[in-house]
Amino acid sequence: MIEKYGYESCKFSRTFDTYDHTDYYNFMNLHDKLKLYKHGYSKVLDHATREIRHKRITREQGLSLVSKYHAKSSLYEDLFSEWLEIDVNALQFVLNHHRSPLFWQENSPGEWVFKRNLDSKQGNYKIEKTFINNSDLNRNSVTKYITVDKGYP
Repeated sequence: MIEKYGYESCKFSRTFDTYDHTDYYNFMNLHDKLKLYKHGYSKVLDHATREIRHKRITREQGLSLVSKYHAKSSLYEDLFSEWLEIDVNALQFVLNHHRSPLFWQENSPGEWVFKRNLDSKQGNYKIEKTFINNSDLNRNSVTKYITVDKGYP
């Protein structure tokens, strides 16, 4: 697809998959962070299980990828907060209210611990040769958050 049709892929901070939602950086960042808070897993687990199911990686390699990416910081929250006209800390305050007590424990105000044990020693498997990054979400060219809606007929 890349060679024949010029398909563009993009590297994300929270998953190894460079082909999924390359044009929508909030889906792989803020939306994914909220998914982790609410449900205890993020997009990288979805991607790893798909690769395991199709027998492109082993379960151990999938666990390694999840361990590597699941806790990475999400990006562009500042741009989204600016669009909402709120402070980034206010956005995080709202997001924290959606953390499930099944997966998160607040040790002190604002200090959260993920309850699931992911073996940090497993984060060494690399899959980047399979998932090619050939473009970037060039945020530097974006001066403000833009929404597009289909509107009214």
